Amino acid sequence: MTTTDTTLEDTQLARWLADADHGRGPDPVATLYRDELDTLLAAVESQREAQHRVDLAVANMRQHGASWAVVGEALGVSRQAAHERYRAVGTLGQ
Repeated sequence: MTTTDTTLEDTQLARWLADADHGRGPDPVATLYRDELDTLLAAVESQREAQHRVDLAVANMRQHGASWAVVGEALGVSRQAAHERYRAVGTLGQ
């Protein structure tokens, strides 16, 4: 996911919060939990960034000849699961 996508999602979330009370303004419950929501959004962004790093690392391993069995072992999954999840990342960075 790109920064532009993340910004768009954050903007959409901000709009949703602003009108979450069915057109009567901000959802009073959502505004009470704004700090918690910000923490959650930051954690989700960190997770996206981490997943992108994993995708790049898998692509790099595959480009250097690592088998799906080796990739799967590094990820803690079977070679089949690694292949199913990451087969499309071979084109990253090309």
